[in-house]
Amino acid sequence: MHIFESLGKEIPIEEWNMGNVYEVIKVRLQELHLIGISHNDVRPANIHVSISGRISLIDFGLSDCTNNEDSRKMTLRLLTTY
Repeated sequence: MHIFESLGKEIPIEEWNMGNVYEVIKVRLQELHLIGISHNDVRPANIHVSISGRISLIDFGLSDCTNNEDSRKMTLRLLTTY
């Protein structure tokens, strides 16, 4: 099964509620950091917002388990630039 079949049809970035997307992704990143994972590639192309409103962080190809303070700060800083 392809991951996007599970996530559902995506809506274009122009239709995103950016405040809501930011808050959901921020919480998800904090959850990942608590279990020792850093995503390391947070950008709009790696966020999926479905027509049902489900917000998902995708593409963990650059993620790692070092999860140091610098990595956490950088990830959250990247999130705020979009």
